[in-house]
Amino acid sequence: MNNKKQVQSHWKWTCFVLWMIAGCSNPFADIPASPTVPTPDNTPQVTPTPSITWSGIRPNRSPITGGIEVVFLGSDLDSIVAIRFGTIETREINHVDDQHLRVMVPATNTPGIVDVTLVANPANTHTALPGPIGFEYFLPLKLTNINPNATYCDAGAEISIQGDGLTDRSQVSIDNIRVAVADQPDLQTINVILPELSAGPHTVQVQNINGSDILVDALLCKTHLNITQLDPNRIMIGEETRVIMTGTGFTRDMRIALYDTVFEINGVSLDGTRAEFTIGAQQRPEGPYDLYVQTHDEQRVISNALLFIDPNQQGTRIIAHTPQAGVTHGGTEVHFFLAGDTTLTDATATFDDLPSPCSTPRPHELVCVTPAHAAGNVNVGIELGSTWLQSPQTFTYVELSIDHLSTQTGSMAGGTWVRMFGSGFEQGLAVTLNGKPVRDLRIESSTRATFLSPENNIGPATLALTHRNATITQNNAFTYFDPYDATYATWGGSIAGSINITVLDTGGVRLKNATVVARAMGQPDRIGITNAQGQVTLSHEFLNGPVDVHTAFAGHAGFSWIGLASRNASMTLTKFPPPQQDPLPECPAPQSHFPALIRGNIVRIKDEFNTGRDVVSVTTTAPELGVDNPPPGAKAVVLQQGAYEILSRTGPLVLIATAREPKNSTLVAHALGFRGFVNVPESSGTMCHSDGDCDAGEVCWGEEFTLCLAVLEGIDIVIDTPMDGSLRVDLSNAPLDSNATSTMPNTARVDVWYDMQPLGVWSLHASPSQEAHMLTLPMPRTMPSNLQSFYYNVQATVGRTAMMMLPEGVRNFGSFSNSNQQIDEATFTHIPTTLFAYGSEHGDLTFTHGSFTHQVHTLAPTAHVHILYDIEVVQACKTAPPMGRAKIRWYVFASPNTATFNIPAFPASSGNITLEQGVHYWQATTLHTPDVSFETLVINALFDSLSRGLNATEFTVSAPDSTPL
Repeated sequence: MNNKKQVQSHWKWTCFVLWMIAGCSNPFADIPASPTVPTPDNTPQVTPTPSITWSGIRPNRSPITGGIEVVFLGSDLDSIVAIRFGTIETREINHVDDQHLRVMVPATNTPGIVDVTLVANPANTHTALPGPIGFEYFLPLKLTNINPNATYCDAGAEISIQGDGLTDRSQVSIDNIRVAVADQPDLQTINVILPELSAGPHTVQVQNINGSDILVDALLCKTHLNITQLDPNRIMIGEETRVIMTGTGFTRDMRIALYDTVFEINGVSLDGTRAEFTIGAQQRPEGPYDLYVQTHDEQRVISNALLFIDPNQQGTRIIAHTPQAGVTHGGTEVHFFLAGDTTLTDATATFDDLPSPCSTPRPHELVCVTPAHAAGNVNVGIELGSTWLQSPQTFTYVELSIDHLSTQTGSMAGGTWVRMFGSGFEQGLAVTLNGKPVRDLRIESSTRATFLSPENNIGPATLALTHRNATITQNNAFTYFDPYDATYATWGGSIAGSINITVLDTGGVRLKNATVVARAMGQPDRIGITNAQGQVTLSHEFLNGPVDVHTAFAGHAGFSWIGLASRNASMTLTKFPPPQQDPLPECPAPQSHFPALIRGNIVRIKDEFNTGRDVVSVTTTAPELGVDNPPPGAKAVVLQQGAYEILSRTGPLVLIATAREPKNSTLVAHALGFRGFVNVPESSGTMCHSDGDCDAGEVCWGEEFTLCLAVLEGIDIVIDTPMDGSLRVDLSNAPLDSNATSTMPNTARVDVWYDMQPLGVWSLHASPSQEAHMLTLPMPRTMPSNLQSFYYNVQATVGRTAMMMLPEGVRNFGSFSNSNQQIDEATFTHIPTTLFAYGSEHGDLTFTHGSFTHQVHTLAPTAHVHILYDIEVVQACKTAPPMGRAKIRWYVFASPNTATFNIPAFPASSGNITLEQGVHYWQATTLHTPDVSFETLVINALFDSLSRGLNATEFTVSAPDSTPL
């Protein structure tokens, strides 16, 4: 061999190895794309020797306890005598037929993926399924604990569920009602957010891919502390008194006290509804006193609960009245506490000589309602028949009223901006909702004030105003709700001072401490941090739609709503891919990825499929879309029938023989043959001179260089499927334009590809057409019975020649006899690449795109979707080739009329958007979805099969610095 041939041979060998292992240029590039048609082979057919092939296990996982039945799929399986799961062998095999085996899975001690080996008879040969697609033993789902197992089950409270087999995306239910997962810190713990639950025991259930488990009555919802009655409530000063208290939530270790004295508890009932305590001989001034009751986590104050009376004072008298102030328009309940011999029937109170009727809720207590009176101090008293009793205290009338609130609803997270209208608003005014003080109270005038709602549980809330000891309340003045909706990403009507944001990750876990920024035109930014439920409300008087909202969280891509006009919105953050290991680990020993040879015969059993002019080509399914098979070689094409040979990829696959006949200078397919469930082994790939240099089952193959390749003999393919079906695709109103100067699409194209599940994918046909709205494609009449479980995919695209094609696709399952697919609006608008991005390392990034040059068929955009990303170069291990992977930096959903938007710079602690020096990418797509609006947006609907791409572009921007991008 001369030096030139030696160099060529060495290069081909080196490239062949690299191509098999890492993906080099094609070493068979010199094989003609259309090989010379070989002479027909009339050699008599030989019945092939059965060879075991198999393609999968259903199901391919079992709990470590085993005991479930699995089905093996393949061919020639009737000679199998045993199956090994890892190192554990079972011989309890049910041979359904030569293509199906049923086996009870044996138990094991360790979870994980194991190789599965088929043991054949009589030579005890093995066929192994590689580990990565092997059989998985898993820990069955088993719940062990609820923490805390007893708690107050208010809306928004959290509990932890512990157990084994808790995978990601576990679903949690309480009493068969689905509850939200807050986060899952590890595979033994799930933290969930409780809805409001009634007191008593509740059943907790978890379901995931590892099974389902239930803890019956495992969660005890405790009863809140509440006091309804004290008997007696009058205490004689200097005497010991035993008091019975009734209510709910009493515990043996609770504390009962006046502000300066703790009482002895004599006993508590088992159901916590009755307690008894002793008040020792007390020396204190006469009057009503508040009682404090406290358990280990709750406290109640009962105003004026105990009335202390001096037994040494004689005569009927008013000891005190409370409150000592009320509002000028009247209606304040005033409690009068009396001592002595009194008959409280027919009692009337007077406020500055204005009478007020009274009731008697307890002995020696009157409750009277104030009449209207001008502001100021007045004398008060009680008329008991002919007896007049003067109160030792005066009563103060205060100007104070509630008219209405600007909004009556708000998020449970608090922070909703509210303007309150009424009268008597002055400095010193106190405002509460359900007893919690409002935030950022601002007195604008005596009739107007603003505040932010406090955090509260879901449901109605009572508004209370207190000023100069006068208090007024309004029940159901404000209602709290949960702004998160699992269906709608934006909803709730127009923005009027507040927006409610829920921040989640792609697994549905709510993110605490995410930073959220809201921007309204001409107004300062509103910034907030999400709470434990991943929620925050941002408010301002001038915060009205449309509003730009941005969020960031450390280790995640940002998210923005541009031009948001809805009160409630969810923002889903994508986690950055894990960083490259440092230092890099050692690479595992290289695995062979050499192809194999398949040999057999093309068999024609029906004359109607043989025109006498057919050219038959053989191929296999590809492992996935976008991954090429090895070049098949010249012997993969035969005339009519006879022997073939194909260089094939490894793994489970389908062989397809396509018969074509010449028509109009082209070859048109008219019949097919399938050979399914062929499991192709890997080859050793060792260099050789003859077959004797190779292992059993391999041959020495090649011309200028030779390698040992595995070979499957006798794999015959019968052509028995006519392509007499048809698929009609109607591109109604497709915007095709043959004008050379137009920017409109001038080409339509239809592609069909088949997803044969574990056996790979196969593209049958691609049909370009100019100025054609109806495209018809030939389809096979049917598929073999053992290949019926598959999807076929139809994708129609329109665009300009050599330009981006925008897909309009449908996806169908199963049989495809004569079928018509209607794609109603295959639309396209070309957008020029006049898109700009300006920004600096510490400032905002501003994005602007040019206006649309065409609006097709009056379709208005539903939303513009922008993705800002860059490409990271990483290595899996020390000697592995570098690989690029996309790192999404920001998702932006923009309203239909938005052309310019800003992305704010966030601090590093909350997810810094500052881009490192280098090249970054921005992809923009405009979508139209029927019956979907930006104000009530369902994200899934925006990207479903009805959605239409109106325009799309992708281009490169450099990293921001002090100059424009």
